[in-house]
Amino acid sequence: METLVQHVTQGFKAMPPRGLCMDCSAEDYRAIIQWMSE
Repeated sequence: METLVQHVTQGFKAMPPRGLCMDCSAEDYRAIIQWMSE
């Protein structure tokens, strides 16, 4: 989970940092990743 949050926060390959959501927190990203993995 931490690696995924790090990639979202810092960007990964063609993905921009923070997914262009500057208001999203690390906890928001964790919740979204958890929801998408279900």
